[in-house]
Amino acid sequence: VDGLPGNVKDAGYYVKPKDSKGLAHALNDLLSNEGKRKELSENALKVVHEFTWDDQISKIENLYSSILDR
Repeated sequence: VDGLPGNVKDAGYYVKPKDSKGLAHALNDLLSNEGKRKELSENALKVVHEFTWDDQISKIENLYSSILDR
């Protein structure tokens, strides 16, 4: 999905579609590395807070305003 790698940031692994080896590597790393799981979990919570409904509504309103002002 376009834009997804940028959203994942340091909160997970991005694996290209149909990359079974990459997926296996990511899953193995998560299963064998408790510290990494905790780090990614904490980072994921931070990323989630960047995408609140209020923020998204504000961005959409700003987009509409900029289009109407043309």
